[in-house]
Amino acid sequence: MSEITCPICNESMVTLLQLNRHLDDAHSEIKFVNNEDTASWFSKQVAKSRAKQLQSVTSVFTQAFGKLDLLDGSDTDGSSTSLSHGPASATKRGSPVPILTDENVTRKHWQKLSPNQRCAEVLCEKPLSARNGCINCRKCGKLFCHKHTMYRMKLTKNAMHDPTNGTWCRVCETCYKSRPGYNDHKGVVIDLTQDFRRMRQPHIDQQELNANRLEKRLVKLISSLSSEISKDPGSVWPLNRLRQKYAIDKEIVKWQADGEVTDCPECHNHFNFTLRKHHCRVCGKVVCGNLNSDCSRDVEINILAAKLDIKGPDVMPVTPISTRICKSCKNTVLSRRNFLHDKTAPLPPLLKKYEQLCHLRMVIESTMPKFQETLEILQDAQGQHTDQQATADATKIRKKLLNTCAQFDSISRSLSNLTLNIENERRLQQNIFLAAVHFLQINMLPLRALPKLLKSAKKLKTGPNKSSQQEAVEFKNFVLPTSRLTDTEIADLRQQLIVMEEQKFLVSGMVEGATQRRKYNEIPPLESSLRELDKEIDRIRCDLGTDAFEN
Repeated sequence: MSEITCPICNESMVTLLQLNRHLDDAHSEIKFVNNEDTASWFSKQVAKSRAKQLQSVTSVFTQAFGKLDLLDGSDTDGSSTSLSHGPASATKRGSPVPILTDENVTRKHWQKLSPNQRCAEVLCEKPLSARNGCINCRKCGKLFCHKHTMYRMKLTKNAMHDPTNGTWCRVCETCYKSRPGYNDHKGVVIDLTQDFRRMRQPHIDQQELNANRLEKRLVKLISSLSSEISKDPGSVWPLNRLRQKYAIDKEIVKWQADGEVTDCPECHNHFNFTLRKHHCRVCGKVVCGNLNSDCSRDVEINILAAKLDIKGPDVMPVTPISTRICKSCKNTVLSRRNFLHDKTAPLPPLLKKYEQLCHLRMVIESTMPKFQETLEILQDAQGQHTDQQATADATKIRKKLLNTCAQFDSISRSLSNLTLNIENERRLQQNIFLAAVHFLQINMLPLRALPKLLKSAKKLKTGPNKSSQQEAVEFKNFVLPTSRLTDTEIADLRQQLIVMEEQKFLVSGMVEGATQRRKYNEIPPLESSLRELDKEIDRIRCDLGTDAFEN
């Protein structure tokens, strides 16, 4: 054990507690001028180890970054610096490595902030402030709020996309999704379908062969029993006729010996006095007759004949005869026929309505991107000459979307009015209806952007504000026009008003339902949606004026 001494007076101590007390009592008034003299051995060792670790990390980063060209090599002035090791390298080993950061990206194309500036996103238009954010996209330079600049991509000093040598910069959603390689599914594809089919085909052939063999046995059994009962249809099966029936059953397939099996192969329960052994008349295996596990069951041959589509004079006997068939044989023989029957059978009304909703949803989702592209074109053309073709295309696509949304809404309402007797079907009906209403509310919001853009374009065409005297003179000479809107605009606004009224009715019903079910956490967002719908309905009625009540 090493001796403990005082670092000031070199007095020997026994324990660390004694040393601490000695320092507090004897050397409490000493002023330490030089901290290095009083530093403990542990502190010095920690400082030395930290310095060594920092030196090793710095050397590793220097060697790693020395092999890379971190500066953008696409500059036209040729001022990029190579950091590779070699005789042509201008950077010495151990010198500070220049790293490309967000500050090095050019800002010449950035949009300047103006008064009452709003977010450049078409569906946002929030006022840019300290609360909402005021951020320039590093690639396109437009101003956005915090919500629509939550994407990052690698850019060079010239704000060009470079996934290899670029640096991570904050960009908008449009630039992020329009970059090369986004949502690209044209990679390397290795088609293993043929190999899978080649490996799977022997199993399919074996299953089909087994199913055909069992089906032929069952058909032969039904025919033999039907011909036997047709000889004397009025007689009841006496003992000798039962022996004949067992003989017919054993002629079809060889039965498995009872002593070979101790447990049921279907439910794996042990055979005993209460759980008896039975033989399947199709495969001959020993199974139990437990009705709870349904391992085997006596089925009348007229039911089996109807399932197998067997027709003949002796097939449908008057006196029903039953034969035992196990669960495996029943599934093997009848599963394919049941599948084909379910495939060709008509769909229930609930599934029919759901398939119609899925089709209309696909139409809306495929048409909505085209409408958003036309809105972006119109938004970029604000303050300039408005493209008439783009306006016509946007109006046409919007009208198609409104009609599709109206059909979607009517089908969802008819689905909710269906009368169902099963609890699971009623629950499924309610969930489908709620999902349809939510989808319709989300996709109806972008359709409001076109009237706002057209209204702002009309305000820009009117020119600067006129003086009060000129407005007074024009007001005296003003003659009220017969119609403020064209027939197409009136029809579109009326269609939009109908959809909004239906949405208001649906949301009101959802609020009442949530109140009755005491789902108070769902009521505030529904009431907020209801207020927005009321504002939109009032705006449309104000735009229509008296045209809203004309036939």
